[in-house]
Amino acid sequence: MAVLSRLPNELVLLVVEHACRGFNYTQPAWVASLCLVCKSVQLTVVPILYMRLFISAKTIEGLEALSRTDENRRLALVREVHFDFTLDSGEDTEDGGCALYDQLSSTLARALTGLHTVCGPSWSVETLAHLNPDLSATVSSLYVTDPTVIWLSMDESKCMSALLGSVARLHIFESFATLHSVITKLSPLRVTGVMLVCDIMLLVEDIVEIQAQEIAEFCATLDSMSDMLSDCRRLLFRPRGDLPECAQFIISCLKTWALGKRDARIWVDDGLIPIFHPTTGKYLHQELDVDDVLAGHSLWEGGRPLCTPETEDCDT
Repeated sequence: MAVLSRLPNELVLLVVEHACRGFNYTQPAWVASLCLVCKSVQLTVVPILYMRLFISAKTIEGLEALSRTDENRRLALVREVHFDFTLDSGEDTEDGGCALYDQLSSTLARALTGLHTVCGPSWSVETLAHLNPDLSATVSSLYVTDPTVIWLSMDESKCMSALLGSVARLHIFESFATLHSVITKLSPLRVTGVMLVCDIMLLVEDIVEIQAQEIAEFCATLDSMSDMLSDCRRLLFRPRGDLPECAQFIISCLKTWALGKRDARIWVDDGLIPIFHPTTGKYLHQELDVDDVLAGHSLWEGGRPLCTPETEDCDT
């Protein structure tokens, strides 16, 4: 600290800013404590501290209270919002034909005026989009964290549909067996111009049950998906599973399909995204969702081309 005190104030604030950005997720309490140093440090730290917001059963009551009483409009500083997958959805209500969940109030939703990233299950995305009509004008990245087959249980999701049609980057995930639900739900949404990351989940124990007809249906679904997303700028597939064999099987099926497409927009990530903790055996979906958002725009820039018009075969 003695060394820092001899630096110009502008350089000290740059050091503070860099430190806060590096530890804002892992040590938020330490970052918050820096607000007590002085006024100039506080002005530097507060926007970083509020940049990323986690809404869970533990935080939602305090956030609701803040949205009603905060004269400094600190929630307007939020750029990313993460909904905890385990957040109790509460009682559903209906408003204008949309199925909503009453734990999220319009006061909190409308206080989030600066959002550019939303990550959460479909019910939370639908509710937030309904309560904050301006969301489609600000949000550019959307991560829908429940499998798209769950979207089918929502009779009305027109607000989420409008958001899906306006974002530049979309991330979804689905199981190998139910990928057809992507077609069912995305086809009427007029998703255009988006860069899409689609994680495909498969367990190694299920591979032995998959027949040739199911692989053919999987390829047919991908074909329809590609045609439906004809305006999509990039389509990246990533395997999720419990063992490396899952990635090998999924990529093999993708190659079989891509050989007939010769589409330079189709990319694949060769690495397996493990869905279980190696020691506890617990699902890692929530941790994976956070890691994906922390990766930022680079998430859509990963992988390699699966097949291109110039190649005679797909790379292995």
